[in-house]
Amino acid sequence: MTYQQYIGLDVHKQFVFATKLDAAGQVVKQWRFATTPKALKSFAASLTQHDALCLESITNAVAIYRLIRRSAGRVVISNPLQTKAIASAKIKTDKVDSRVLAELLRAEYLPTVWVPDDYTIRLRGLTSYRTALVRQRTQLKNRIHAILHRNLVAKPEVSNLFGKQGKAFLEQVKLSADERFQMDQELLLLTVLDAQITDADKRIAQTTIDTPQMRLLLTIPGFSLQVAAGVLAAIGDISRFGEPNKLVSYLGLDPLGKRSADQPFGPTRISKRGRSHARWLLIEAAHATVRSPGPLQAFYLRLRKKKAHNKAVCAVARKLVVLIWQMLTKDQPYSWAPPLRTHEKIRHIEIMAGKPKKKSGPKLGQPSQGGRRACLQQRKADHDMARLAQAQYEELVQLREISA
Repeated sequence: MTYQQYIGLDVHKQFVFATKLDAAGQVVKQWRFATTPKALKSFAASLTQHDALCLESITNAVAIYRLIRRSAGRVVISNPLQTKAIASAKIKTDKVDSRVLAELLRAEYLPTVWVPDDYTIRLRGLTSYRTALVRQRTQLKNRIHAILHRNLVAKPEVSNLFGKQGKAFLEQVKLSADERFQMDQELLLLTVLDAQITDADKRIAQTTIDTPQMRLLLTIPGFSLQVAAGVLAAIGDISRFGEPNKLVSYLGLDPLGKRSADQPFGPTRISKRGRSHARWLLIEAAHATVRSPGPLQAFYLRLRKKKAHNKAVCAVARKLVVLIWQMLTKDQPYSWAPPLRTHEKIRHIEIMAGKPKKKSGPKLGQPSQGGRRACLQQRKADHDMARLAQAQYEELVQLREISA
């Protein structure tokens, strides 16, 4: 569809520089206005359905997009990495950048990005905020370790230095006056950050627990609330990925192979493009998944014989992405999900989200369900089912190798 005017917006924190082209590609107007809601609304009021706009993907691009999308005929957000590869100009100014965006939009040669819906934007904000809190807590714990190290204080024989017994040791350890002051301040900040992370987890649980996609992902062993929510926030609408390989590439887990003619050269690594936070979560989930029996553990052990541990784990993460695409596309849970462990996981998140707890013990007039003994038997049944699935996968692989 052709439009009467094409507008490129070079967005900055304090102002926006705009370039307007006509249908023939001639510059009609170049001007700047403030990056404020009032100025943006005034700019949006001057637009018509015959105008097409584009802006680069930056921090506030989605907010600007949502303000002006209903006023113009078309509004797109460009991919800045691919735009630089297409339009690499020797002279870089606001006038040049905004005009290049408008010209690429007019020529239909502008690489665009998908604009997430409101739910995905909200989920991305929550998961990013929690990640920032965890990063701050890790830095704080490292500073506490540094205090002990420079004062030659041996660590206590506890499983977790920042657990109940570990904190009791840190509160009573003998240090100089200045070091004691720093330790007390760090412990105070640690308490605050722990509470903030707990509140963030509760908020994420309330936002996601009732969505069917979340419950599907929780059936995968090794997937926690944080992993499932982070992956869903990165993916958004699964229908925009026509095949699993596109989702693998979007998350940066596709191999970055180098080839000249028919001969590969250089090390084979993953591309590491796309959503880095989701990729990190999938790697962590792969580490947890391969520790429990099942087809994914058999897949890891088979690759571990030929490749290093890190490459085998990356391969498992890629396998998880393909599995996620199949599950979300077909709306089916993981076939070998352990029933009891999955139920306990979902129930824990429901309670975290504020749903009422169920009363324990047998109901009046009904016999007991077995209590702890029945739970242990169910756990054993889950473990036996996972072992069976792993054996079947290994047998299938052997049959394929023989037939090949």
